[in-house]
Amino acid sequence: MKKVLIAAAATSLFALAGCSNGYDTTVGELQNEVNSLSKQVAQLKNMTAQSEMTSDVAAAAALSAQEEAERANQRLDGMSGSWNK
Repeated sequence: MKKVLIAAAATSLFALAGCSNGYDTTVGELQNEVNSLSKQVAQLKNMTAQSEMTSDVAAAAALSAQEEAERANQRLDGMSGSWNK
C-alpha cells in the first residue's frame, strides 16, 4: 500500500513539474507574440499617420487645381464675349 502511495505521489509530482515547464514556455511564447503584435500596431499607426498626411497634401493639391481651373474658365468666358464669328 505504501509503495502505491509513493508511486502515486511521485507520478503527480512529475505531472505537476511537466505542466509547470510547459506553462513557462507558453508564457514566454505569448510574451514574444505580444511584443511582435505591439510592434506591428506601432508600424500601422505610423503608416496611418503617413497616409493622413498624404491625403491632406492631395486634398490641398486638388483644391489648388480647382481654383486654377475656375480662374481659367473665367478668362475663357471673358474671351468668348469678345469673340465674333
